[in-house]
Parts: sequence; C-alpha cells; structure tokens
Amino acid sequence: MCGILGVLDVAGGPPVSRETFGAALAMMKHRGPDEEGTYFNTLIALGVRRLAIVDVARGHQPVSSEDGTIRAIHNGEIYNHAEIRKELEAAGHHFPKPLGCGGVASRFRSLGFDGLLARLRGMFAFAIWNERDGSLFIARDRMGMKPLYYLEHGGRFYFASEIRPLRRMADPDSRIDIDALALFLRLGYTPAPHTLYRGIRKLPAAHALVYRNGRFHIRPYWKLSYAPAGHRDMPGPARNSPIA
Repeated sequence: MCGILGVLDVAGGPPVSRETFGAALAMMKHRGPDEEGTYFNTLIALGVRRLAIVDVARGHQPVSSEDGTIRAIHNGEIYNHAEIRKELEAAGHHFPKPLGCGGVASRFRSLGFDGLLARLRGMFAFAIWNERDGSLFIARDRMGMKPLYYLEHGGRFYFASEIRPLRRMADPDSRIDIDALALFLRLGYTPAPHTLYRGIRKLPAAHALVYRNGRFHIRPYWKLSYAPAGHRDMPGPARNSPIA
C-alpha cells in the first residue's frame, strides 16, 4: 500500500505551496512509511508515500521516462510487469530489475494511454503527467481495489489516495451528501463517484480521467462482460483416484 497525491493548476494561478503540499502528503505516512518522493514544476505537484515491497532499494517515485518528459506516480502492483519488461527491453529500453512504476511511464510513451490501460493487469491507481503538452492522465484498476479521490477548487485540480489530504490543501464543500449517506445506509458502502462529502468525488473502478487542452474528461476503459462462457468439460477423476 502506498499513497499518491497531486495538484494541477488549471487556471494560471501560483504554484501550490511546497509546505502545504508536504504537510498533506505526510498525512498518508501510514500508507507508505518507507519513503517520500515529490516532483514540482510551475503547473503540477506530484507526491508519493511509498511502502517499499518490490525493488526496495531502487523503486523510487515519482519516476520519469527516459527522455524526462513523462512523470508517473503509482499505488499498487502490476502483476504482468515481467511481460511488460520483456516488451520494453525488446524495444530498446533498459531498467534495473524488477520493473515497477517505471514501466508505467515508459509503456505510456510507447503505447499511449489507451494502449497502456489495455495492457496492464493488476491493482493500481496511478497518475501520469506529460510535460510536452501539459496533459494529465489518471486511472484506477478494473475492480477498484485501489482508491482515488479528486476535487476541483479555486483554479486547481486535486487528487489523492485518501480524502484527508484533499481537505488539508483545499476548501471543498464539506457538507454531508445526503444522497450518498442514504446509499451508504442501504448498501453498506458509498458507490463511486459519490463520497460522503458534497465537494469530493471518487473515481469509479475501471475509469480514466484525462485533462488535456484545458478540459477534463472521465470515461470507462473496461467493462465486465456477462456473456455466457462456452461449454467446459470438467476433468474426471484420476485413474488411481479412490473415487475412480
């Protein structure tokens, strides 16, 4: 478990205070007690609280593509990272083993966002910042195992693995969302995109959020298929089985 945090300027305002950002990121230390990493430029601030499980010594975040134009932060695990590594190495990329968030950044460069999402298998919430055109790409895994919350306030777009850092940095509408509360009492959880706060939203599972050319767009990138599976023969008992 790690925690990610980001602030994007969408209205030409001053950069977010590093002190404020650091204080908000520190609120997720329990998610990632091993390391803190940040990246700042005039438009965006990215931060990670890391729990070092895979590639303990070298899996620092945020990561960048080899040309330095892509920055990525990631919470979760990519199950098919070994396959992606082989594909990247065959294309001339080189990484210290094992491959983690760096594969997300590099695969984004070679496949694009839609190709990356189609390729990834795992549980994740990640954000990718493209320096070349000032675009931001955020996604959550297909089953929604990793959380991701967001809000837009005061000319800035905020996102995080938890709600508390968002409330620490911004001033969202913190009134209780009565409809969301009713859903919680009926279902036992608050379905996305609702949260119990009116001013904060949750990115749904298997959805992507894209900021490009001054506009936000949220869309699903995968849907569970309910089509009936073909007939499958059940294997019979082994020849020497007691029930044969």
